[in-house]
Amino acid sequence: MFKFFFLIVNLFLSLKAFSSPSFGWEQYSTSSYLYINGSSVFDSREKFKTNSIPSKISSENISSYAFYIAEYFILRNDKDSFSNLILALKQDKSNESLVQILIVLQKIELEQEQDALLRLDEIISKEENSILSTFAKTLKSNLKKKSINDETKESIKNLSCQKLKPYFQICKILKLKVQMETLVDNSDYLHRDYLNLDRVLAPFFEEAELQQIYFLDKIIPDISPKLAHFGFAYEASFFQKNISNSHRIAGIMFPSVYEKLAYYQMLSDDLLAAEETMNFVLKKTPSSNSNRNSILLKLAAISSFRKDHKQALNYYSELNFKNWNPEERNPFFQDSLSPNQARELIAIAIWKTKSAIQAVKALNQLHPEKSQTEENLFIRLRIAQIIMSEKPEVAEKMTEDILYIAQSNNFKRVEYAATELNGYCNILTKKYRKSTVQFTKSYGILGDSDPVFSSEWMRNSGTLFARIMGGERGNHSTGLKYLLNAMKLEEPNDEVLMVKNYIDSRFDADSFYKLSVNYFVNSKNYANLLETLYSYQRMKSKTIGLYNKTILQIPDVNRRIKYYRGLRPVSDNLYYKNDYSRIREQEAIKLINDSDKFELGNFKETTEPVLAGFSFNEKIYYIHYENKPLKWNLHIFNSIDYRTSSYYEKILSFVNEKSTQIQIFLNPIGLDSYLAFKKYNPNLQIRMFYSFTKGNHKKQESNLNSVAIANDSNSEQLANEVNFFGTEFFEGIKFFPSDERLHIWNVKNSYNRESIFEGYEWRTSSSIIFQKLMRRMDLRTTPSSILIDGNLFSRLAIDNPVIDFYFYVDFFFRKGTRNIFLIERIESDKITEQAVILSKPINSSEDFYKTIAIFKNSGKSIFALSKEMK
Repeated sequence: MFKFFFLIVNLFLSLKAFSSPSFGWEQYSTSSYLYINGSSVFDSREKFKTNSIPSKISSENISSYAFYIAEYFILRNDKDSFSNLILALKQDKSNESLVQILIVLQKIELEQEQDALLRLDEIISKEENSILSTFAKTLKSNLKKKSINDETKESIKNLSCQKLKPYFQICKILKLKVQMETLVDNSDYLHRDYLNLDRVLAPFFEEAELQQIYFLDKIIPDISPKLAHFGFAYEASFFQKNISNSHRIAGIMFPSVYEKLAYYQMLSDDLLAAEETMNFVLKKTPSSNSNRNSILLKLAAISSFRKDHKQALNYYSELNFKNWNPEERNPFFQDSLSPNQARELIAIAIWKTKSAIQAVKALNQLHPEKSQTEENLFIRLRIAQIIMSEKPEVAEKMTEDILYIAQSNNFKRVEYAATELNGYCNILTKKYRKSTVQFTKSYGILGDSDPVFSSEWMRNSGTLFARIMGGERGNHSTGLKYLLNAMKLEEPNDEVLMVKNYIDSRFDADSFYKLSVNYFVNSKNYANLLETLYSYQRMKSKTIGLYNKTILQIPDVNRRIKYYRGLRPVSDNLYYKNDYSRIREQEAIKLINDSDKFELGNFKETTEPVLAGFSFNEKIYYIHYENKPLKWNLHIFNSIDYRTSSYYEKILSFVNEKSTQIQIFLNPIGLDSYLAFKKYNPNLQIRMFYSFTKGNHKKQESNLNSVAIANDSNSEQLANEVNFFGTEFFEGIKFFPSDERLHIWNVKNSYNRESIFEGYEWRTSSSIIFQKLMRRMDLRTTPSSILIDGNLFSRLAIDNPVIDFYFYVDFFFRKGTRNIFLIERIESDKITEQAVILSKPINSSEDFYKTIAIFKNSGKSIFALSKEMK
């Protein structure tokens, strides 16, 4: 079902924008080459001499060459070559300020800050080049550990960054620094400033000159952790990779640089890349180094998060307990980790890959029978968790013994964990009332002594499991909805719950969804059932490419930061609980509410039947709602019955023969339903909608301004109702003069550049490149409505909406577009007529269907989609 549509693109985990660099370094096995404007200009095997600046480098690119080479020499601590570079540059007097900046950067690396500040003051007082003077002011602020002042910020905002002029890279990174500081320091409209940051980041993923930035961490200290904790994890990985590559080319190795990279790769949901990065660190770390254990523990945790417990066990087996750092941390939740606690993690991997019996044997060797230390009780608790699946009665007795011993020794953490685990054991032994008592009791055990260890989700979900499975009377909808809504911001991670909270897989996050669905089905609460299935689909149906980049990734990154906290680098703690986290969470809530929020009150206002189908747990839940008379219908199909004659017969029966209009929720099951209704009931007016959210759009008072893409066939065409604009407007690079617009994508040629949607490029006389559009589409460039035809994607037709079309409409609806219309073909001689029809105000369901009817009466088929249910 929908999993196919969303997971197919997971085959493409990463795409390299440029096969060989036009600007920057290319590393080979024995040497590295520096490229400037596509030409190799330096070989690391050669000695740099005072006359070594290649004559083929243009004056505009001298600065880029000098910065790249200078960073290389500074990182290598090659003072002789650096001096030779300075002497070579001094041969041209126009390079005087450039020379002084390079010397300052060397002084900063050598921690000669006072000398650097004196030189910067001299540059600031004399320099006429606006980019260099603001660069000097920025470096001075960095040395003083202050934000740049308002005057300098304004100067940077006014800079003109031109590709063919010197210091283009410096100019762009300064603009990024200003936008980052604006977001965290004095944002008065957070969402707008997030969108602006997205736009400022865009060129770094488009321009060859910006693929590798020199002196990155000197210009924006901590650029990667700042971006990651803003919620831009993919971009944090990109810039951290810049820094690590500069180090690698210079032949230096700081493990912390790569450990940061691995963490940001995890936050962007690229666990395989994170494991590869940490393996690189492992290979470079001597076996005698005490940090090697920490690396192995992190690698094992990453493998566990990938559900590859066999590989995790391989990493654990390499631990050196004779060389144990007493400051070692648990990679799952950052508590201190003793050798015995590490062996406990090994036992978990044995349990998951070999057998529970072997795991219990390994754990039994870790504690003397009569020992009653806190650590020993935790080990016994782990044994109880492992045998719980086969022998819940034995586990129940064990947890009772443990919590009594913990109470007598005032071991609050053990008592809390044992009480919760005992509550779950009671569910399995069908002592539901006792289970509820245990979960209620656990609430008061910890108090404020260890709030991190406490888990509201565990306690509340356990209580609901006990009450619902025990058949306790009462309306449990409130408790279920509370936790389901909380999971939108912080979905529990199964691996963390298993290791940290001793949970059984029968009570994990997916099991909680199953509990909720079954409860709402049995209680015939179909409204809450619909909300649960809708939320589950939104949570699970993310694609690696499209939603792990740009502003769209922030809700997911916000969740990952919370459940990967055990792998967070120590230096990132500065950004974990401060303004960065506050504004990231605020923006995450905003983005969830804009596209994923479910508003039940909308159903009271709807005027036509609503149909929605969802795939869940090997079944299809098909829900039908009508307002007058008020009624809900549900039919549950087995997945093997999907698209059978009996399946179609049932869903078609949901709609009364007298009905003239219906609206269907947009997902793959909904698209299939649309085609079925269109085939068997051609007179029925159908509209598909994207979200159960009701927008706060202002009422459309006048016609939309119709704008179309200028191409070879229509660039000279003039029409009163349609204005033709270049592709740069549709990419968001330039702004349209009007706000409320109908965008007509009359693109006749399209081709798939990289085989997935985000790699699309639509060609006219020039091109619309989606990778540019995806970051620049903001409040100023998002259209109100869009008209497209079958030429937009190969094989697209009204009766065959291809997967790329789904991603296209999903993207634009997330960005704020309200209506999207698909017709078979946009004809040049009819474009004005079509624009006039679709530009009319659409403020209600009636307006929408009038528009569809006009097309239908003229013999045109139209596929109509709206963002919200009406």
